[in-house]
Amino acid sequence: MSGLPWPIVAVESCGGTVLRISHRDGTVHETDMAYLLGKSGVFAALTPEIIAAATVVDGDTIGFRMPDGTILDLAPDALYEHVVDGRCDGSCGWTPENTTVIHEPAR
Repeated sequence: MSGLPWPIVAVESCGGTVLRISHRDGTVHETDMAYLLGKSGVFAALTPEIIAAATVVDGDTIGFRMPDGTILDLAPDALYEHVVDGRCDGSCGWTPENTTVIHEPAR
């Protein structure tokens, strides 16, 4: 996994539901995770406060500690695709307007 560009190396809250996310290749972006709120299933208990407390888990992605103590993690490759390719293959609700690129290394 060491050569992959998308592992997440840092995450910090920018206030509200916005997170600054840094990937291994130097890509940095601020993403408003509000698009995850109000969903059913695993996202049902997600709140702005839980989003603001996000941490790096499993050494490569974002995790949210849910009220029942479980960790809800996000796919780092999907978050990276959002930024680099400007697309979402899933139905998570993300749109390009949710993300601002802060730094994108030369590719």
